[in-house]
Formats: sequence, structure tokens, C-alpha cells
Amino acid sequence: MKTKTLFGVGGLMIPIPFWLCVFNGVVEGLIMKFVFPLIYSRGHYKVRDFLILELTRLRQPVSPEHISQKLSMPIDRVNKILAKIGKMQMWIVRNQAGHVTWAYPVTVEETKFKVTYATGEQVWAP
Repeated sequence: MKTKTLFGVGGLMIPIPFWLCVFNGVVEGLIMKFVFPLIYSRGHYKVRDFLILELTRLRQPVSPEHISQKLSMPIDRVNKILAKIGKMQMWIVRNQAGHVTWAYPVTVEETKFKVTYATGEQVWAP
């Protein structure tokens, strides 16, 4: 069976060479391995990973105070981390109150997408 890779542009699906996808994955992997550690500390990843699990468990927005308490991390450090990883809405999105509602790939806001885990549990996905 021949592998086909399609790239969506507007309403069109354009075939592209598979090697281009592999190359793109390699480049992204190198960026994550060598560039992200220069930008984000272990604390950033700890907060992000906690948020994914906590949003799934609580099914409601997570406050900075809750994160601070559960991770035994000073509130000012939590707020700095949330500001940095939420700056470009890359990993998280916060509501007006400053609570996290979205931590990729999970959100507590209703969308048209759901993620189903191997356990059968379903959560909203951005």
C-alpha cells in the first residue's frame, strides 16, 4: 500500500511527499530537544503536566492558587510560569479570572472535539 500524505490548504487537500512530513517531524523534535530547554525550565513542564491531569480530573478551570498549593510552589512563581507558557497561548489558555481552562490537549470548555482515553474516559479537546 502506498503511503499518501495530504496537506490541507483552505478547502483543498494537496498531496505532499511523505519525506517532507518526516523531515518536519525531525526539525520539530530537534527544536523541542535543544531550544525548549533554553526557554522553559522543569518547573514550566511540571505546571503544564499538572494542568493536563488536573483539568481532566476536576473538569473545571484551575486557579493559580490551586496549582501553588498542590505543587508546593510559591504563588508568584506559578503566576510567572503561567504568564510565560500562556503568553502566546501555545500550551495554556486562561479565562478572565486568570484560571487555566485549556492545557493542550485538554480543555474544560465545550468544543466540537473530544479525546477518548484508553480507559474510555472522554474530555473536551481544543
